[in-house]
Amino acid sequence: MENWVLGVTILVMFLGLIGTVLPGLPGIPLIFLAALGYGIYTNFIDLPVITVVILLIITVASFFIEYLTGIIGAKYSGSSRQGIVGSIIGAVAGLFFLPFGLILGPLSGAFIGEMMAGKQPKDAVKVGLGTVVGMVGGMVFKIAIGLVMMIYFLWEVLWR
Repeated sequence: MENWVLGVTILVMFLGLIGTVLPGLPGIPLIFLAALGYGIYTNFIDLPVITVVILLIITVASFFIEYLTGIIGAKYSGSSRQGIVGSIIGAVAGLFFLPFGLILGPLSGAFIGEMMAGKQPKDAVKVGLGTVVGMVGGMVFKIAIGLVMMIYFLWEVLWR
């Protein structure tokens, strides 16, 4: 095992972990791709193929679960299509106002979208908060999955 390759792999994985919070960086896929690249570079001697397959399954499953947390947050709060579109636009706009934009962007976007859909301000706030709760739940889930993937990778490479 070459230490620099492992170091670069871990660095890319940490970037992936950051990407679980920041939209625009492919968090979980980046962690998987780092592990896959390490496996390919080492001819899967230090990292068994089955481990990479398990990490791939976790990566694919994370997309479905993340999608479901967003739907649950939006449906629970009674969001309209305009509210969902507004939260997406707000999330993108929020990237320019880090760190507060990560929360305020989707919240204000959902609120504006719901107001445009004709909802009362009280209901629009409820949708905005529900959107944020769903988004934060998704972030927490992605961070946990990313950490599990990284620990599993390190376990297989360093301690197995």
